[in-house]
Amino acid sequence: MPMPDKLGKYTRWSSLRTADPADFIEVDQYIANASKELCGLINTAWQAMLDVSQPILDSPRYVDLLPARAVAVPAAIDIVLTSNTQGVRSNVERVIVQKL
Repeated sequence: MPMPDKLGKYTRWSSLRTADPADFIEVDQYIANASKELCGLINTAWQAMLDVSQPILDSPRYVDLLPARAVAVPAAIDIVLTSNTQGVRSNVERVIVQKL
């Protein structure tokens, strides 16, 4: 495939007849390069967030910026096992209604 900076040279199929092989890259190599670049950008952004996280957490006004905390309610889940495929939905609905 044409390299991104050379793509404008190949707007028509006929231009490929006189194409310079140096203008092209294998798709798997392009994907590997793009993935490596993307990972680098993500790591840079993540590190920037980590660098400012501690000063924000240590800020005396941080607690004032948070919304009021509600009482924590523990999460619960029931798993219903049955071989009756007709009754699965009604069993699950009954358990959900009982929890509410």
